[in-house]
Order: sequence, then structure tokens, then C-alpha cells
Amino acid sequence: MINEWCIMVYYTLQLLTNPSLMFCDEPTSGLDSSMTHNVVASLKQLAAKGRTVVCTIHQPPSEVFAMFDQILLLAEGRVAYMGPSQNAVAFFHSAGYDCPKNFNPADFYIYTLAIQPGYEEECKAKVKDICDRYQQSDHCTAINNQLHHADGHMGLGLLENRSGGSPYKASWWQQFVALMWRCSVNAIRQPKIFTARLVQALVISLLVGLVYLQTAYDQKGIQDFNGVLFVMIIQNAMPAINAVVQTFPLELDIFKREHRNGMYRTDVYFICKVLAEMPISIILPLIYTSVVYWMVGLYPGWKQYLIAVGVTVLAANVSTAFGYVISASTSSLQTAVTLANLPLVPLILFGGFFINTKSVPVYFIWLEYISWFKYGNEVMAVNQWRDVTNITCSPSDGACAGTGMDVLRSLNYSEDNVIFDIGAMLGLMMGFLLLAFVLLLIRSYKSKS
Repeated sequence: MINEWCIMVYYTLQLLTNPSLMFCDEPTSGLDSSMTHNVVASLKQLAAKGRTVVCTIHQPPSEVFAMFDQILLLAEGRVAYMGPSQNAVAFFHSAGYDCPKNFNPADFYIYTLAIQPGYEEECKAKVKDICDRYQQSDHCTAINNQLHHADGHMGLGLLENRSGGSPYKASWWQQFVALMWRCSVNAIRQPKIFTARLVQALVISLLVGLVYLQTAYDQKGIQDFNGVLFVMIIQNAMPAINAVVQTFPLELDIFKREHRNGMYRTDVYFICKVLAEMPISIILPLIYTSVVYWMVGLYPGWKQYLIAVGVTVLAANVSTAFGYVISASTSSLQTAVTLANLPLVPLILFGGFFINTKSVPVYFIWLEYISWFKYGNEVMAVNQWRDVTNITCSPSDGACAGTGMDVLRSLNYSEDNVIFDIGAMLGLMMGFLLLAFVLLLIRSYKSKS
């Protein structure tokens, strides 16, 4: 029963593109007579609706064999008979080979055309005689006439169809709606994954909140605030990358097959995958930032809070886009997971927290420019410190930063860069998405060649 359902599901998937021609290679292999009848009956129904179904079959029962409209018998690389199945018995009779009554015609043809061990020469002579008789028969002449007529009239139409028509059966919008629905349903059907990511975000945010709980606005607190701001960027980036880096390696074979069959375009598939993941890339950073922001005691203003949420959400989506690049660059799941962590170390290192932006070596400046951690950290720092007018300083602290602007100057950050930083993060996100799409597009073209 399992084999039957697997076969039926496979052919149902092929029917999604509404093909006019279907080649079925031994669809009844491994099935009993009842299941064989069900499968062939389904194919017969498809043929009755105007599709051409070409099917190879291995020793069909008589009831199943009777469903075939046309048959082709091959022996020793030659055509022994081709034509209406009900005329085959008469042809073999004319060649001197009678099918016994109440005998399965399919078994009779196989037995007649088979090469029996020990009788190879006699059997080959018999096969040659039958094939020669067929070539000289009216059946063969009629088939040749039909082929000649079809070659003259149908070939041009097929070529015109191929050159002018789209390989996709559905419109762009229909593909988008169907794929968006499937991606959404697939996400809904995996609540454990979302729950695990949600619990992870809550646990880590609570842990960070407890570590930096109600940090004081003094000289020691400056380092703590700067640290938690950078942690907020990193902790929303890492899970976002790990969540999508496995996407394409896991689905690549399915995508190639369905794309090759004309079910949907590469851009539709990619857009739907991105949009389906986006709500999670918004919800989780929102929850994380909301917990950490108020527990730590960052600047108590709703405007600053909303900006912090926006920056962490944007950073998470840039990270997601970067994860898609890694995912689309390889078909190996293990390679994708390994590659995801490799470039993050230098990107985080030049994110503005571990090394001052003025201290970055010239030959590593390019890494600073593509590090969204750096842009996000600068916006978060400006958002936190620009309105702070008093930072406690004791005599034992030595040189002090008395205001938030002093802190920003020590970090070489400027509020004049905020718009540029946000634009750079948006640009990196779009650039990563475009690169990931191009890599996926290359894979789709390779699958067609």
C-alpha cells in the first residue's frame, strides 16, 4: 500500500504543471495485481482527459493490459509490433503464432518474442521473421503514414510553442500565491522549531538582563552599557544566520526538480522563502530587545527604545540575508554550517567594540565597511548616549566622561553618521539577498543543463 501511495503522490506532483505528455517508466514495479490496476486506471483517466501517456510495463495482468489503447513490442532492438492493442492478436495470427484462448495476451507476446536458453538461434530467427513481417504489414505502413503526416504538421507547432511560450504553466502571481501558502504552512507545521527559538531568545535576554541589571550611569557603567549594546546586535544576528543557513541545502533537490518541471520560477521561490522567514526575524529581536532594554536600564525614552528595536530587527534581517548567501553557495549541509561561522569572526572583530574605528589597520578597512555589526553598534551607541547629560564621576576614576557626547567621542562615533549607517545596513541586506538569489539562479541553470 505504501508503494502505491508513493507512486500516486509522485505522479500527482508531476500533474501540478499540467503536462500534455507523460513518460511513465514501469510505474507498477513492486505492486500486486490490485495496486497495479489502480495505478494504470488512474493513468487511463489522465489519457481520457486529453493527455498522452507513454508507459512501460512489466508483465501486466490481462485486465490491466486491456486498458492500453496502443502498444509497442520490442525484440532484439527491433519493432515487433506497434499499433492498437486489440489488433495485435490478429497480427501474430497472420504471422503464424496463435494466442491460446483464455490466455493473457501480454504473457503470450513475451513468451513468443523471448530468447529461450538453449534455443537462441531458433528464437532469434523467429523474432526476425515476426519483425520482418511487421515491417511489410499494413499496420507498419499505416503507422509510417501517420508519422509522416504528424512530422509535417505538428513539428512546426511544437517549435512555435517552445520558442514563444513560457515554460511555466502558471502566471508569476499564481506561482507566488501558491508558494507563499506552502512556505507559510510549512512554517506553521513546525511549531517546535519556533518555540525553541523563542525560548532561546527569552532565556538569553533574561540572562543578559540579569548580568547588566539596572546598570548605573557612572564611569564603570559606560563599559557595561557599550558591552550590552554590542551584545544585543550579536545575539540577534547569530540565531538569524543559523536559522536559514540550512534552507537551500535541505530543499535543493526538491527545488531543482520542481523548477525543471516548470512549476515555478527561481525568483518566486526565493522571494517566498525570504518573506516566510521575515516575520520571525522581526518578532524574536523585538522580544529580545524589549526584555534587555528595560532590565538593563538603557536610556528611558520610548523614542530611544523604538530606535533600538528597529536597529536590532534590521541587524537580524541583514544577518538572515547573509545566511542565505552561505546557504545558496553550497549544496552540503555540513559545509553550510561550517561556512556560516567562519566569516563572522572578522566581521564581529571589526564591529567597533573590540577595536576602535581609528585603530583598524589600512589593509583591514574593507572588512569594517562590510560589517553590519559596526554600523548597528554605532547607531545603538548614538541612540543611547546622545541625550545623556550627566555621568557620575568620582575622584578615584581619574579622567572622566561627563556626558554621553564624551562617550561617543571616545568611541569615534558621530550622530551625523546615523542615516548613513542605517542606509549601509539596508544596502548590505539588499546586496546579500541579491547575491544569494544570483547563486541560486546559477544552480537552477546548472540543473537544466
